[in-house]
Amino acid sequence: MKRTMLLAAAALLIAGTANAQTVNSGQTNNANVRAKLNATISNVQGDVSATAAAIGNSLTAGSGGETAGVINNTQRFFGDANAQLNTTVANIDGKVNATAAAIANSATIDTHYTGTINNLQTVNYDPSAVLNANIRGVSDEVSATAAAIGNSATIKGDFGYANSTQMNYAGVNAAANATVRDVSAKVSATAAAIGNTLTVTGF
Repeated sequence: MKRTMLLAAAALLIAGTANAQTVNSGQTNNANVRAKLNATISNVQGDVSATAAAIGNSLTAGSGGETAGVINNTQRFFGDANAQLNTTVANIDGKVNATAAAIANSATIDTHYTGTINNLQTVNYDPSAVLNANIRGVSDEVSATAAAIGNSATIKGDFGYANSTQMNYAGVNAAANATVRDVSAKVSATAAAIGNTLTVTGF
C-alpha cells in the first residue's frame, strides 16, 4: 500500500513538471486616458517625487523566477494617452524627480525560462506628455522628464523563441519646459518621444 502511494505521488510530480503553462493576454483600449497633476511642494526634508502617468494598456508577466511554456501578448490602443505635470518645487533637502509619462502599450515579461514569447503591439492614436517644472533650492539630484512612448516591451530571462511585432501609426509628442536653479548635485532634464522600443536581456 505504501509503495503504491509513493508511485502515485511520483507520477503526479512528473506530470506537473511536464505540463506546459500558457499565458494569453489580450488588451484593447478604445478610450482616452488622461493624467494631470498640479503640484506645489516646498520645504521638505527628504526626497520628492511628482508623477503624472497615462497608460493605455499594461502587462507584467512573471517576477523573475517562473517558467512558462508560451506567453502570448496582444495590445491594441485606439485612444488618446495624455499626461501633464505642472509643478513648482522649492527648498528640498533630498532628491527631486518630476515626471510626465504617456504610454500607449507597455509589456514586461520577466521569467526564468519561457519556451515561446509572442508579442504584438499596435498604436493608432497619439500619446503626448507635457512637463512644466520650476525647481529651485535642492541639495541633491534633480531629474525632470517628459516621456511619450507608443509601444514598449521588455523581455528578461532565457527563452526558446521570441517574436515581437510593434506597429505605431500615430504621432508621439513630448515637451519639457523646465527651470532649474540652485541645485547642489547632478541635474538631468529630458524630453523623449519614442514610437517603438524593445529591450531583450538575459538570454
